[in-house]
Amino acid sequence: MGRPVDMTVNNFTGKTLILIGIDVEHGKFTEAPPKEIIFSQAWACASKSDTMMGPKGSATYAAQDRSFQVEFSWDHAYGSSSSTYQVSPRSNESVLYDIKGVFTGHKQSIQFQLMPV
Repeated sequence: MGRPVDMTVNNFTGKTLILIGIDVEHGKFTEAPPKEIIFSQAWACASKSDTMMGPKGSATYAAQDRSFQVEFSWDHAYGSSSSTYQVSPRSNESVLYDIKGVFTGHKQSIQFQLMPV
């Protein structure tokens, strides 16, 4: 597999997150996003080694009490292009977030952190 990326969600909101959608533009999961995130869960993806693009997609979760939704997006670009990772909260109740990790190089490891307001 080419262009691997490991992603971890550290959920400090005190609310269980339930997977409600996945959108993969290219690449495939080597470990699928978990169906629920109570505190900390991870997934991984990569592109086929014979393609000239890295994995790109998103996973959307909703709080079990439906107070908020959040989308985690990734685009581990091929070549010298910069990779991008985003968190997009969608709700009446906001959450704070941070993205940490290694954003350069062939193999990347990213941590999405969610915190209550």
